[in-house]
Amino acid sequence: MNRRRAAIAIAMGLWLAAPAPASADGESEFLAGRSKACVNCSLPAASFKRKDLANTDLTGADLENADFSETRLTRAILTGANLKGAKFKGALMPDGSVHE
Repeated sequence: MNRRRAAIAIAMGLWLAAPAPASADGESEFLAGRSKACVNCSLPAASFKRKDLANTDLTGADLENADFSETRLTRAILTGANLKGAKFKGALMPDGSVHE
């Protein structure tokens, strides 16, 4: 019986510690420029061409096929973001380099 209680307690702890899914409000606030963070947002195929996204937090965001051409990404956080198919031509990358 103690093992079962322990297993339930662990499961509840993991469930409570799981990150909440991003809301559409967070995405719209980010796209409107009212927020510098969009953690776990869903923004596939979004166009950020020539935008200033310096110091933004896009941790875990779905950015598949997004266009970051000529975008300023200085010190942006992209950890765990899905960048499959994303375009970065001429973008100023988080490390200060320019993507070719």
